[in-house]
Parts: sequence; structure tokens; C-alpha cells
Amino acid sequence: MRSGVPTEVEEINQDAGEWFKDCLVDNGYTPHLDSVLIKQAIMFAFPVLGKTNDEGFTPENIEQYLLSCGRLYQNFIENEGFDETNDQSFTKVLSNARSAMLQQNI
Repeated sequence: MRSGVPTEVEEINQDAGEWFKDCLVDNGYTPHLDSVLIKQAIMFAFPVLGKTNDEGFTPENIEQYLLSCGRLYQNFIENEGFDETNDQSFTKVLSNARSAMLQQNI
């Protein structure tokens, strides 16, 4: 997906990469020794959501992207032990998370 000023996008991407590296190191990982394992874990945790062209989303690719996002979030929810049969739907989980984030900002 392409949007925003290219230099600003690159700066934000660099910042995210630096933050992620710092997070790994702060939590006991050694990227310089475990790079292959860490790359595999990242690829597993962040699967491809969809390919977009330089123009960003189009009517032809937005549906696939949204479906992929929904599957990814559903997998995260299922891996955390949430259960729709016990009234823990995707929408309710997101609503609870939003409420929790708002309470932290107060």
C-alpha cells in the first residue's frame, strides 16, 4: 500500500524497525545470533495480507485484503483462547480492547 509522503513513510518504517529491534533486545532476544529464527517467527506472525500496487487499494484488491485481515485477527483471537460460543465474538473482543485502551488514556 502506498500513501503519504515517500520520505515520511520511509522515516516511519525505519522508526518501526528500530523500535522492533530494541523490543527484541530488551526482551532477551539476540537478533545478531538468531536472525533466521526471528525472521521465520516474524513471517509467521505477519502473513501476507495482500498485494497492492503503487496506487494503493483498488476495488479489485480491497476485498481480498479485508478478508485476509479478518482471518488474521480471527487467528489471533483463537490463539488467545477466546471462544465465540461463550459470547466472545470478534466484534466484542475488539470493543473490549478499545474500551481498555480508552481507560488507559484517562
